[in-house]
Amino acid sequence: MAAFGNGSELESVLSGNARFAVEPLPLPRMRDGWVAGLAVKKEADDLAKVLQAAACGSLLSFVAATEAVVQRNLEPRLSAFARATEAAG
Repeated sequence: MAAFGNGSELESVLSGNARFAVEPLPLPRMRDGWVAGLAVKKEADDLAKVLQAAACGSLLSFVAATEAVVQRNLEPRLSAFARATEAAG
């Protein structure tokens, strides 16, 4: 799960909840603080990397992170589906 919004609102709702890590977006023009924030469940490391890459505007990082998420989450399911389909004949 991920959320993007006003940093103070995210902190007021999610601070103290160990399931969420609220961190500032790494945008160069927001050096003096942050208005918008991004929250991702701590166990969703893959999602956090994809969202961070997208927020930073790094296409190569975004593609690499997205590919890693697909390989870990989608490919095993597709392989299982293909095996089940072949077995069903």
